[in-house]
Amino acid sequence: MRLTVALLLILAAVAALTTREAAPVLAHALLVRAEPPVNATLAEAPRELTLYFSEPLERKFSTVTVVDQDGARPDQALQFDETDDTVARVRLGAAGPGFLVVSWETVSVVDGHRVSGSYPLTILNADGSLPNVTAPAATSVEGDEARPGLALAKFVLLVAGCLLVGSLLFMLAVTSAFRGEAAVEASAVSNRRCLNVAAVALLVIAVAGVAELLLQSSNIDAGLRDVLATRWGERWLLRYVALGVSLLTVVLMLRRGSRQGGVPAAIGLAAAAAALLMMSSTSHAAAGAGAFWATAIDFVHLFAVSVWIGMLGMLALLFLWPGREWPTEARQGVLEPALQRFSAIAVVSLALLLLAGLYSAGIEVARLGDLVDSGYGRALLLKLLLIVPLLAVAGYNAYVLRPAYATTSESAATRDDERPSRLERRFGLTIRLELALALSVLLVAAFLVQITPTRGTGSSAGVAAVYSESIEVGELGVALTVDPARPGFNSFEVALAGNNGFVEQVRLEFFDRSGGTSESRLDLEQDGEVYSGQGPFLDKPGDWQIRVNIRQSRDSDLSVPFDVAVVGPGGTVDDRAGSFDTPVSLTTTRVLIATLGALLATALVFASLGGGSREGGHIGAVLRRLPLFRAGRGGRGSVTRRE
Repeated sequence: MRLTVALLLILAAVAALTTREAAPVLAHALLVRAEPPVNATLAEAPRELTLYFSEPLERKFSTVTVVDQDGARPDQALQFDETDDTVARVRLGAAGPGFLVVSWETVSVVDGHRVSGSYPLTILNADGSLPNVTAPAATSVEGDEARPGLALAKFVLLVAGCLLVGSLLFMLAVTSAFRGEAAVEASAVSNRRCLNVAAVALLVIAVAGVAELLLQSSNIDAGLRDVLATRWGERWLLRYVALGVSLLTVVLMLRRGSRQGGVPAAIGLAAAAAALLMMSSTSHAAAGAGAFWATAIDFVHLFAVSVWIGMLGMLALLFLWPGREWPTEARQGVLEPALQRFSAIAVVSLALLLLAGLYSAGIEVARLGDLVDSGYGRALLLKLLLIVPLLAVAGYNAYVLRPAYATTSESAATRDDERPSRLERRFGLTIRLELALALSVLLVAAFLVQITPTRGTGSSAGVAAVYSESIEVGELGVALTVDPARPGFNSFEVALAGNNGFVEQVRLEFFDRSGGTSESRLDLEQDGEVYSGQGPFLDKPGDWQIRVNIRQSRDSDLSVPFDVAVVGPGGTVDDRAGSFDTPVSLTTTRVLIATLGALLATALVFASLGGGSREGGHIGAVLRRLPLFRAGRGGRGSVTRRE
């Protein structure tokens, strides 16, 4: 009951954190740029519109419509580019002066999410004046919010997937370590439990998978057959083909009553891993540049989580219900080696989990400010906050309680010693706490995969905002304002302050620094100390440089550069890199962080397994020297050592 309440509180916290100013950015099929540009002001109506999206489109479920100020439809035909699945073109008929509203709706080939949006175009009168009609609404994007139903289904799938992987690996790696008189019987009991858990997990996955399919059908408003014909549907089918293999191996082992998992368990585990890979192939990682590497990292992260949490669940069963028919000394022969083997596997899994998680965060989060400015970042922060106590409890179990149990259990067979029993009870409590925290992290992760990450954004929150920056050059202060800093029509204003002498002219020069060739100029008009102008000089998302050229006299010119990040209609910048390219730009800072993460993960494994892994490794040796943890090993400050 308390666990349920805690999970509900975390669910409410995720919803509150992710709905405040959550904005769509890269990871669904969002509009990146358009020709003519979004919000453009045109001398005459275009004959064709070209829209570029961030991901390949499911053509059957993607549409583009155009409506003028009178409600008429000048659009005549929608065509998709045969060489680029991210491009759609609309042929237009005749349209007079006024406004056009371009509305688009897409379903991503990668993740199957449906998103819609719109943007205006202005058609000037013949004399170049603005039409005397009511302007349409500004650019909008809808449908990118987290869906509670899908998040709940994902949570159930994650938990059941962890139990499936953990139970099969427990059979392969842990039960074989049992020793003592009860080893044979304990292995048989443990294997039966693992197979029963695996069977229940597969049943839950089947039910949750059907629910996920029905929710996806509702999301894109299509029949089940049409959903299964999409790439998302194909990966869904492949996932359950792999799970079908796991089911066959589990049924085979249940019927044979095998005491050891052996080859069938290995095959079932490999099939379960393949199912996890299919989940990663429809995740955020599969979208955008470097999809191959990002997906591989996401799979490593997901598999490591499944190993750790799944085996932890099996260990909890072993401690809570170890088999009352076993005497104390027999139970210790089961629990102590099980803890040692689990700890070794868990440390490696944890190192991979932390390393892959660090890399994934570096890919999906554009900048540190996104951790507080975006819904994705706030959910990620909540996940990290929950991981801190989880790691603390896991470390206490691995480096304090486990070595204490290994040391004290040896004396139980020769003399009356109640410490192993006390440590078993304490283990039962701490393992349940560790498992509860792990489930909380999975719940946040289930919501996190429904929220769009911030990579590819041009602003920290993924929302276009007015650009305003000032630079001092000697005694002269130059302030540039760009409103709204989006592709298409913008207002530009330059304010000069200080000793600027006599200014003859202020001119802006625009340079596309994100791989394009766009260069243009704009002469600003003076109004006191402020110089202003308007025009569609920023024609696409990306990194731009605007140079403010100030002519103070015939022989004195001043050029002040401003770097401006222009955000697209969905908060995206144009990103056309391939699947095998690097997912992020390899800056010095990123390389240093990645290298430091790899070194820390390696150090964690070495410090945990080196120097006698049974005693908690080097980390356990350090902790045993601290008074706070010394008492936990032997009780009343004493430690029973082996000769």
